[in-house]
Amino acid sequence: VLPQLFEKWEVQQLCYEVDTMPASMQRDLEVKKLAATAGVKVASPVSHTLYDTEWMVHKNGGAPPITFQSFAKLMDKVGPPPKALPAPTSVPPPLSDAWTRLSGVSGPAVPTLAELGYPEPEHPALFAGGETAGLKILEECMAKKEWVKKFEKPNTAPTDFKPAATTQLSPYLKFGCVSARLFYHQVVEIYRSASKPIGPTQVSLEGQLMWRGVFLTGGGHT
Repeated sequence: VLPQLFEKWEVQQLCYEVDTMPASMQRDLEVKKLAATAGVKVASPVSHTLYDTEWMVHKNGGAPPITFQSFAKLMDKVGPPPKALPAPTSVPPPLSDAWTRLSGVSGPAVPTLAELGYPEPEHPALFAGGETAGLKILEECMAKKEWVKKFEKPNTAPTDFKPAATTQLSPYLKFGCVSARLFYHQVVEIYRSASKPIGPTQVSLEGQLMWRGVFLTGGGHT
């Protein structure tokens, strides 16, 4: 499909975010080969993880850190994760007829549930998707500074929704709606204002982001 679309759409550059799961990494490798054959440039930034996982494996002597302690030690060695880039102040508007011109199909690009043969849901979703909703949750969580400082994972119940016992940001991090690096540095900034030592890192809010790094780095490179 891609070679045909590269030619039909006169593609010059293909952009997608790095995925760390083995099946996705293999898929992306094949996509890069197809793009190279077609003379299409590929831009694939690391944006879902605290660090570039391949770089972390390299810094760890070629093996992924598969325990919390080894990941924490590696973080001490390489320094804190890069800060999230600022949001762009403007983006070029899409061509008004782009979808129709490229696909040959008129109308909205995303079909409704009814058009797919599914009934509309009786109850609204508990969580709205997207960056705006995710950043709103992050802002609300970071406003509870004492809660952030005292957060300990064993004392939470992930099934509690209202009020929430956790941040509920996992899906927003997974799909790139909220930057893990933005989340991390906001948590660390709150820690700096603490008058008492923060609890064990493994169970803290910072620690949850580090555990995520352990799993994603190990999952993609073992």
